[in-house]
Amino acid sequence: MYKVKCFPNLVVDDDPERRVRPGHILIVAIPYLNRGGHINQKPTLSGYLVNEIEQHVRQYASPDAIISVQNPVYEEVQVRCTVKLNSPLNTGRLSEQINQALCDYLSPWNGKGINQHFGWTVRQHDVVSFLLDLGYVDEVTGVSLLQIAPWGKPIDRLYRLRDNATQKEVLKKVIYPSYPWSIAVPMNQHWIVISEQSLSKDATPIGINELRVGSTFIIPTRKES
Repeated sequence: MYKVKCFPNLVVDDDPERRVRPGHILIVAIPYLNRGGHINQKPTLSGYLVNEIEQHVRQYASPDAIISVQNPVYEEVQVRCTVKLNSPLNTGRLSEQINQALCDYLSPWNGKGINQHFGWTVRQHDVVSFLLDLGYVDEVTGVSLLQIAPWGKPIDRLYRLRDNATQKEVLKKVIYPSYPWSIAVPMNQHWIVISEQSLSKDATPIGINELRVGSTFIIPTRKES
């Protein structure tokens, strides 16, 4: 097992006001990545192993304790920005390098990145500083962060999208977990616009024409009647 977190007096519930339950124990376990797994991976335990952990812990817990073992919730983060490079050459290749660098930086599995699991935060100014430290990046502007989190029952496949470009100035610089038991992972593809001119622009909220099926725009499987 890669990491295990115990949340006393807590249950899985979308409503924060109903999560605190005395006598409950929530255990969230993260397995090791598969060999050769990519940095956007979302490892989960099988139902069999979840049951094995619960039975093992129950031997040492109070008879009155209500134990629940769960997989973590994975929330995806996308960086959106306009970048001016030091050189107008090889913009396509450098754009892909920036995308990969952001994935490495935001991945919880990369020791050189943010390297946080439970209790994470993503600060916008840290992301900007990271981009400016890349040797081929001259300027960064129009930065915003998207956050996609599962919501409701897993069978419903509902998601909540938050765009910090729509939030108030005081709140928009940092994004936080939707759930205490969630892990932040980067999207495979960030929204990077390459500009040849120096310009200062504010972040703009995401538009419907910028949503991508399967990532920022998620269509659930249709249920059979």
